[in-house]
Amino acid sequence: MLSQCRFTPFHILFLKVTECAFENCLAEIADNSALQQNGSSAGEPDEAVAARTAAYEEMLETALCHGLNLIAGYKKYPMRGRAQEGTHVIKVAELEFVLGNNGDCAEHLERAEKIIAASMGKECRQMERIREIKEMLEAG
Repeated sequence: MLSQCRFTPFHILFLKVTECAFENCLAEIADNSALQQNGSSAGEPDEAVAARTAAYEEMLETALCHGLNLIAGYKKYPMRGRAQEGTHVIKVAELEFVLGNNGDCAEHLERAEKIIAASMGKECRQMERIREIKEMLEAG
């Protein structure tokens, strides 16, 4: 029976797995950021620094891929966890900002702002984060 089931990118189980993968990637990025801040030494070879930087960028791109898949799924199931959707869209926008995708970042910030304002109000921590990222976009 399972072999006859179509497990498409919009299947609810695919979305749950994507959500877990996205959150796991974000946790890995946070752990790696802490290691990069505390673990770099002055005598470290350039090759090691370049390899660590490349691995970090790959983690960012993987997380972004999972996040974009998740956002596409939220479009399919629009009323499923609106506040959580807004939080995920903010995280995707942050990844896009770090990777230099400023146009996509601005679009996702606008979407996140609408979702968060409707689900959590205009005076919450997530709205502050959106304003911070918008200021950084305008400055740079």
